[in-house]
Amino acid sequence: MAINENVMEIIQILNQSGFGSLAGELMTEISLGREIASQEPDGDDDRVTIPETEQLEEAIRILRLRLIEPARALASAEQIASNFTDGEESVRIQFVDPSGNPVGGKKSEEAHDDSSILEQFDEILMSIMKLQPGKLS
Repeated sequence: MAINENVMEIIQILNQSGFGSLAGELMTEISLGREIASQEPDGDDDRVTIPETEQLEEAIRILRLRLIEPARALASAEQIASNFTDGEESVRIQFVDPSGNPVGGKKSEEAHDDSSILEQFDEILMSIMKLQPGKLS
């Protein structure tokens, strides 16, 4: 199945920017098509081809699900947890490896509290969908 030129450009940008695994995941998801539920109760789910004209929208949806929505959910969870402290202090969720060492994320409180980068990225993704074919670069 052919992958839309704009989707391929997004995949190249991700790959060149050091996000090869995300680029590969995006390419795989678009290539495999949409999963649809089987009509049979015990049947396996099927996949249908994503038309080229819909691939850019699907790629943006996938990126938002992988990048934007988890960050928003984490911020929301931190705010909910902070509410349990009666506003006395902020709660920061931190991920650790099995040894107890922090992994991933920014160390700076300022970077953590700044959701503007997340919102800017979301706006960029949404504006990409409005571009005419072949006008991505």
